[in-house]
Amino acid sequence: FTRLQIAETLTDAADDGTPRPGLARGWTVSADGLTWRFSLRPAARFHDGSPVDAAAVVRCLQAARTPPSLLSQAPIEAIDAEDAATVRIRLARPHGGLPALLAHSSTLVLAPASFGPDGGVRAIVGSGPYRVLALAPPQAVEAGAFEGYDGPRPAIERVRYLAAGRAETRALMAQAGQAD
Repeated sequence: FTRLQIAETLTDAADDGTPRPGLARGWTVSADGLTWRFSLRPAARFHDGSPVDAAAVVRCLQAARTPPSLLSQAPIEAIDAEDAATVRIRLARPHGGLPALLAHSSTLVLAPASFGPDGGVRAIVGSGPYRVLALAPPQAVEAGAFEGYDGPRPAIERVRYLAAGRAETRALMAQAGQAD
């Protein structure tokens, strides 16, 4: 859902792997390298219209720390909301690769409305330039441009992704004009 631009992560990565802002418009690191502060984009909204706030980010990052996840391997002592617009991560030892870990798809941030009473994901309510219109896991998702996105409007209004595991199937679909 991050590559489909439906859900976002706190940080992102440029094509060369250099960390860049995602839901966080920027970040600072304490002199000892143990405390990281991520400032959220002030106009970021989830697809249900609710604001992207630090509490929602913290909830998702806490879940993303569950082993054997990538984030569980970082020396994180605590993740909390310093205020509504700032996520604070405290480390046991310096770890310069933290922004790269926070760009991984396993750390995507979903709206509180995405979760059921049991804490499980029941809907994909992200904050990216596209929102889910229809979902038929694991094979298909249809997405449309999200009017409330705080960045540039997507050039393509509506897209449909269809997963085809076999290379032969993909080739035949492309040859028949059924897929791009």
